[in-house]
Amino acid sequence: MTTTSETVSIELTKSQAIVLFEWLSKHDEADDVKYDYDAEQRIVWRIQAILEKTLTEPFKDNYTQILEQARNEVMTE
Repeated sequence: MTTTSETVSIELTKSQAIVLFEWLSKHDEADDVKYDYDAEQRIVWRIQAILEKTLTEPFKDNYTQILEQARNEVMTE
């Protein structure tokens, strides 16, 4: 089997990133996602870590409002 080290970039709007981060965090904390392979969990954790390093919004006092606004923006895109 040949593997490749090519990279793939995914672009998200800030609102999309906030909503995705929240969803990943919620399900990680609840431990309710079942993975068929350890590699799947590693990728989810990697995406979550990238978002955590990129976003400042989850650490703001008004994060609940920011999240609600982000959800609304995603629904109107």
